[in-house]
Amino acid sequence: MADSNTPNTNADIDKLKTDLQSVREDIAKLAHSVGDQAQNRARAGADNLRQAAGSAGEELQAASQRMEGQIASHPYASVGAAFGVGLLLGMALERR
Repeated sequence: MADSNTPNTNADIDKLKTDLQSVREDIAKLAHSVGDQAQNRARAGADNLRQAAGSAGEELQAASQRMEGQIASHPYASVGAAFGVGLLLGMALERR
C-alpha cells in the first residue's frame, strides 16, 4: 500500500533541497562580498598609513633642517645646551 502523501513528501523534499542550495549560494555571495569589503578597507587603511608616514617623514626632515640651521647660527649655545641635557640625563640615570 502506497501512502497518498508520498508524492507531496517527495516534492517537499525536492523543494527543500532547492531552497537549501539557494541559501548556500546566498551565503557564499555574502561571504565573498564581506571579504571584498574587508580587503577594500584594509587597502584604504594602508594607503592612509603610507600618506601619514610620508607626511611625518617630511615634517621630520624640515625640523632637522631647522635644527641644523639653529646649531650653525649659535654653535656655543648648542654645545652648552647639549652639555646641560647630558648632565641632567646622567644625574637622572645615576639615581636609579
